[in-house]
Amino acid sequence: MGSEVPGVESPELGFFARNLAPTGRLMAALYALLVVGLIVIFCGAWILIQRDRRALVERFEGERQANVLDMAQRLAGDVQNVSEDLGFAVQLAKSAADDDARRSLLTALLGSVRAYRAAEVYAGDEAAPLVVVDPRLDRPLPEGLRESMAETAALAMNGEDGAVETSRPSETEPLRWFRSFGTAFTLGSPEQPTRRVAVVLLVDMSIVLSSLRLLQSDPHLKLLLLGPYGTPVPVSDEKLSSLIGADGSSSLTGLGTVVAAMRSNADGVVHLGARDAAAIGMPSADVVIAFTQVPMVGGLPWSIATFTSTAALRSNERAIVWRLGLASSAVALALVIFDLVILFALRRTVTLRERLRHAGELAQLHELADKVLESIPSGVLVLSASGRVALSNRALRDRATDTAAGATLREVFPEASAEALDAVARLVEATCVENRVQRVIGANLQLFASPGHYNLHGIPLELHTPDVRALVVIDDISEVRALESQLLRAEKLSTVGVLAAGIAHEVGTPLGIMRGNAEYALRKLGSDHAQASRMTTIIEEIDQVKRTIQTLLDFSRVQPTALEPVDCAAVAKDVAELLRLEAARRKIKIELQIAPGLPEIAADAHQLKQVLVNLAFNSLDACAPGGCIEIRVTTEGDADGATRHRVLLQVADDGCGIAPENLNRVFDPFFTTKKRGQGTGLGLAVVSQIARSHGAQVEIESEPGHGTRVSLWWPISDDAGLVRAGELSRRRQEQSDGV
Repeated sequence: MGSEVPGVESPELGFFARNLAPTGRLMAALYALLVVGLIVIFCGAWILIQRDRRALVERFEGERQANVLDMAQRLAGDVQNVSEDLGFAVQLAKSAADDDARRSLLTALLGSVRAYRAAEVYAGDEAAPLVVVDPRLDRPLPEGLRESMAETAALAMNGEDGAVETSRPSETEPLRWFRSFGTAFTLGSPEQPTRRVAVVLLVDMSIVLSSLRLLQSDPHLKLLLLGPYGTPVPVSDEKLSSLIGADGSSSLTGLGTVVAAMRSNADGVVHLGARDAAAIGMPSADVVIAFTQVPMVGGLPWSIATFTSTAALRSNERAIVWRLGLASSAVALALVIFDLVILFALRRTVTLRERLRHAGELAQLHELADKVLESIPSGVLVLSASGRVALSNRALRDRATDTAAGATLREVFPEASAEALDAVARLVEATCVENRVQRVIGANLQLFASPGHYNLHGIPLELHTPDVRALVVIDDISEVRALESQLLRAEKLSTVGVLAAGIAHEVGTPLGIMRGNAEYALRKLGSDHAQASRMTTIIEEIDQVKRTIQTLLDFSRVQPTALEPVDCAAVAKDVAELLRLEAARRKIKIELQIAPGLPEIAADAHQLKQVLVNLAFNSLDACAPGGCIEIRVTTEGDADGATRHRVLLQVADDGCGIAPENLNRVFDPFFTTKKRGQGTGLGLAVVSQIARSHGAQVEIESEPGHGTRVSLWWPISDDAGLVRAGELSRRRQEQSDGV
């Protein structure tokens, strides 16, 4: 479009003037065409506004529905964890031998989960239930909770085995935050049941539902959670809860309809008008209500709903109306620029949609990156240029103390040694300065409670982002190193077997001939001859060599392991009694500590006794007169918490101890620190061999001048343990036969 100069008529205006001035009918037709065009434009604009509004609302509804489904899945997982722990508590109650064992097991369960406050075991033929309270509580439980647990136990007693019953909600503080979950089982066979037993867990729902409580801070979002009996859970919005009656009715028709649908386990999305929105304490705008059932297994269903105000959508709607209104106004001013406005609007719409698509793809990539980072088994730590934490993954959070944003390396690894922290700091500094990947391979560091071997990788990030400057990958290879050590020891033992067989074959026969000739010479010379003592010495030395060869043969030939349930306490007592005279001769005290109620272990009784005798004789040789040897059998103190799967056998002394440089060699064949003639160096090698054939784990701790402790983690005698240990024994026997 060109500008017009006053007093100069443009050719276009002259053309219109010459053609419109003679008759008004053409002008009327032009006005009519303009009016029709404006009507078409305004109608089209209105249709576009409604379409975009519907698309915006549908997208918003879809997001709300996806959000409530995600919340339902998380809540189902949290509540399902309670049901699984309740089943675990039932197994503990079944497997325990007496009330003291049940109390100990249930106390351990309460101590491991912060939300559990108490547990009770009800038996039909007992006067009072077994009560276990969380040992971390500094005050007694509120009044009324015991009655709630008793009612839940009664419901479970009357229900089917394995069905999870939930207590009814309470309206008083602080009882309304507690729920009892209970289940029952029948002891004895189905044909001859002996009694029914119920196990009830008291759960602090304020902890279980803590993630949902964070939503209450959003003024545009309200949460409604209906429990198993169709009543609002305390985490629900107080205003919504106050508008819902005990029977699910409400003075607000729309709210009552939603509650009725939730109580019937339906799901969907509905709208609430602006007037009802103000009544429930939300901005005066339509409210989108997304609700769904929380899937539960073995218990009454829950239902969850989110009330989200559409006030945030008004700005988007106004933007659409404003944009299309400008286009319509432009058309009203001049039809010439109408096409340009529409083109601009379409271009802008395409751009916005393209940006929205890119934003969605970026969100998907971000989610994928988070999932990949969380699934990495190695610890990953993202640090800023100042060395503070910006991000971490699950593998590191499970082991570190504080991985919050802004934490320092000392706060992340409070138990780490100064050398370990210095190694990580140097790695980060070198990564940032040189801007290339840095590595520390196989370093022996103490980053956590105990030392271990680690591979450290430092990866530089973008220079223009100081908040995320370096990425540190911490790969714990301690178990790999331990497996390498075990493999090396196994190769050594295999080599010893081959050497033993060869020595026995090549040396045994010549030694027998030499001993026979020496005895013949001794008989010919007589005991009074001057060379008789030398012949006797030759015979004794040959016998010593034959005993060593026989020990080698016994060590190289793995004896068949007859696995059976063994009373480890009885074996320990027999070993202590067997060595008591020898210990008294050496003026050494033997102490025996056996925990009550020990389970039977899967072992060969003779080989188990051989293990304990070898360990005890090593302790006797290490102790001076006045020393003490302790033989201990228990199930407590398992490092990984699996106390019900293994039994701990320990032989400890206060003798001379083992030097640190020799600690990793004590299980090697022929390694000994004793004087010549006092030992062959095969005792601990035999112990290690027998333990491996039984699927047991051997650990040794020693400090020079303060004694030695050897620990054996032995599998208990269940079906799985016997199968595993028997399979190991069979494989080792096949390997021995092959050699």
